[in-house]
Amino acid sequence: MNKSMFLVISVLLSLASSNLFAECAARAVYRAPEIPELKETNFEQVVQLEKAVKDYILDADQRLEECGRKTSPLSYNLAVGRMERVAKAYNELAEFYNRSGEPSSLDVASN
Repeated sequence: MNKSMFLVISVLLSLASSNLFAECAARAVYRAPEIPELKETNFEQVVQLEKAVKDYILDADQRLEECGRKTSPLSYNLAVGRMERVAKAYNELAEFYNRSGEPSSLDVASN
């Protein structure tokens, strides 16, 4: 099955599932911290962002687990994808500043 057919089927299945189920997963990952572009940051901002990202990942993961069977696999995967994108964007900033030789190191977010 090619990717476009898979995408069409996924969208149709998503639309066919109950909005309540999809909403639970969407609400679980709703309030992600804003991750700025590298050129718009400095080390201190990334240090402050570290806690916000970690708190977001932990909270979103807990909320997503609470959704349990109330959510479709597609909605669940979309929510996890959102968490991964936030973590990846932060990790790119943290890795840049860690390589730049700043006085302390930043932790990378995990999911």
